[in-house]
Amino acid sequence: MGRLQHMDTEFWLHGFPVPRQAAALAGEAERQGFDGLMLADSENLVGDPYVELALAARDTTRLQLGVAVTNPVTRHPAVTASAIATLQIESGGRAVLVLGRGDSAVLQLGIRPATTAQLERAVDDIRRYLRGEEVSTGDGGSARMAWIAPFAPAETPVSVAATGPATIALAAPGSARSAAPCGSGRRRVTAPRSAAGCRSATRTRWPPRRGWAER
Repeated sequence: MGRLQHMDTEFWLHGFPVPRQAAALAGEAERQGFDGLMLADSENLVGDPYVELALAARDTTRLQLGVAVTNPVTRHPAVTASAIATLQIESGGRAVLVLGRGDSAVLQLGIRPATTAQLERAVDDIRRYLRGEEVSTGDGGSARMAWIAPFAPAETPVSVAATGPATIALAAPGSARSAAPCGSGRRRVTAPRSAAGCRSATRTRWPPRRGWAER
């Protein structure tokens, strides 16, 4: 049985991109010692997270700044990659991106969330765009974001918000962070498909014997 690896714990604040309030929230989060602030992406309910996080970047110095959770339905992966790359550059390397299948952002518009396969493709495309690589397009061609490289930004962490076994299995192997929102109970994370992904990612016993908080 493998040894448990050390995992750093960070404390983040999750909020909403309310105009004229989000930047102040970021400043307060930094003063209170939080490691980061994440803002939701739900266009019919609140403002734009990228705009508000750019303002937050101006008013903070160390706070990590994330969009959580966005989706590949209301925002094309290329649009998301361009936006998060811009935030990464303007913030001096403090940007974080979390993707999911889509909740209120898509349901408010009467459209279906992304499938797990679509989410997986979007995550891969965004990472490739951020690395300046060629990404296949629907017409058989390819696209590339050449404008990012001259700024030489630090790598942007791209993670998946996972609640069910399929998305947990998708999230674990390639993510620098794991985002397990409310609903990701022990039974879901220990389901065979979820556990296989987590073991593949960590090469350790899964789930750990200790450190699990059941709510």
